[in-house]
Amino acid sequence: MVLSRPQMIPAQPANTGNTSNLADALKKEITDLGYSDDSVQAFTNEVLGWKDASGRPMMQGWKETLDKARNDNLAGRLSMADLIKIETKVLAELGNKIKTEFSFNEQAIDLGKAISSRHAQRTTYAEMTYIAAAALGFTVQGAMASKISTKYHITYKLPVSLIATADKQMILADLAPEPAIFISSPFSLDASFVKDGDAFVLKPKAKVKDDVRSYARIRILDLNGLSAVRLIDRANAYLVSGDDDWALADLKKAISLDPHASLACNGLGNAYYKKGQFEQAITYYTTAISLDPKDVLAYCNRGRAYMKTERYEPAIADYTAAISIEPGSIIAYIDRGNAYIGLHKYQKAIDDSKAAVGIDPKNAMANYNLGRAFVYLGLANKDMDQVEEGIEALKKANKLDPKLQPEIDKLFNYLRSNVMSFQ
Repeated sequence: MVLSRPQMIPAQPANTGNTSNLADALKKEITDLGYSDDSVQAFTNEVLGWKDASGRPMMQGWKETLDKARNDNLAGRLSMADLIKIETKVLAELGNKIKTEFSFNEQAIDLGKAISSRHAQRTTYAEMTYIAAAALGFTVQGAMASKISTKYHITYKLPVSLIATADKQMILADLAPEPAIFISSPFSLDASFVKDGDAFVLKPKAKVKDDVRSYARIRILDLNGLSAVRLIDRANAYLVSGDDDWALADLKKAISLDPHASLACNGLGNAYYKKGQFEQAITYYTTAISLDPKDVLAYCNRGRAYMKTERYEPAIADYTAAISIEPGSIIAYIDRGNAYIGLHKYQKAIDDSKAAVGIDPKNAMANYNLGRAFVYLGLANKDMDQVEEGIEALKKANKLDPKLQPEIDKLFNYLRSNVMSFQ
């Protein structure tokens, strides 16, 4: 079955890889992404300035290698399988060169900052790959891919590049993982994924290699979508620096460019949450969920906003929804445990905290919540054994994260004043 998707950038016809043609191709791609003339020229100079060990421009060498391989395939001198190997090798070399020139840093949110700082972050890496691969004649498109975090066991949306091979398969390029880059095995988007709204979701029994399987949901982006992602990144940087109003402006502009950008709605929710405007935050988290009903992070974020207004039941419903989508979501278990504590349902809080500790025994917050729940349950039951079990969990949490010391001290002070009442 052939699935419809946004129009991708057409492959360039084979030609000699001279620097002038490459410069024009690079400038076109950078301009189309909405960059200023200065950024266009700076990144073009950057890419064309890459040299191999013999001093030859790397982009020119890659282009000539690809053109020759494509012509040989058309003439029957090179098999399709060998052509794909050459294409994959060139993409890996390109990715490694970008990663060598620009180390990872979250603050390098556009090409201009990347060139001046020699750093890049996920979106910048995706844009660099997009620009250079398209200039080399690949059919290429930006995308937002959902990937499970091994640290938090929750799915995050990450900007990547999708690059078509000569046989119309796809290669997913993600340069952000440390220390190596990720260039996937070729896979068929139409055969391995099913259309779900405006995204493609991996079929449960899809015949793909494990490296592709970790990116279970892909939403292809047009140029407006790519620009929106860059604005979302800049907004997140503004939120970190305390420039909340600038963040709000960028996020609203991102939504105007890409009305289906659930990540922008989530970001607006975060901005209003940070400002203490929890009802506004809930509204935008709800919109994010409506755009992507499997957005675990949006459910968890809305749950926290409900918690801030002491609406524990709807918060629990959101965390439960998150767990049903992502059973290994440690954040959802920790936060649902917090909500149960708010309702004085301490045994349920213990159950959720134990589940979180089971997922990650070294998670400080999971152990802290477990300790709190046992302490409160012990005080409610006048059971010193339960209190002691809570104290042990709190000690472990403090060892895992000394920054929890002030909160643990407050709990111990509360414990001392209340234990006296039943001793």
